[in-house]
Amino acid sequence: MNYLQPLADLPALKPHVRYGSRVAAVNRLGLDRLRTAGRDQAPFLVRLADGTDVHAQAVIDASGTWSTPNVLGASGVPACSEAEAVAFIEHALHDALGADRERFAGRHTLVGGAQLSGTASVVGLVGVASHA
Repeated sequence: MNYLQPLADLPALKPHVRYGSRVAAVNRLGLDRLRTAGRDQAPFLVRLADGTDVHAQAVIDASGTWSTPNVLGASGVPACSEAEAVAFIEHALHDALGADRERFAGRHTLVGGAQLSGTASVVGLVGVASHA
């Protein structure tokens, strides 16, 4: 949040920034998933959970994936047997080099993640493996 606050405080943006609003859907106004001609020029239609529709030229999604983590499979499709393994899947980042060190030392761990979350997990686990 700290890195977005200066942007949100700009006089041109400040009156349009909404905090604590839940977004139910985002789409391009007047277009469905089959029509793409002119998609890049169409404004966004943002539907809030309270039913309010907002039109916008740009949308910044800074919500993260805490409440809706990605599945392990590709293309947004759960991996085979992922539902059966749900008891063994955790979505939180762990402090493998600190408080959670003993939990991972001497064990095998599969990391499914991309970009910073996956990289942070691997870096922590490599540190544990090199010292355990």
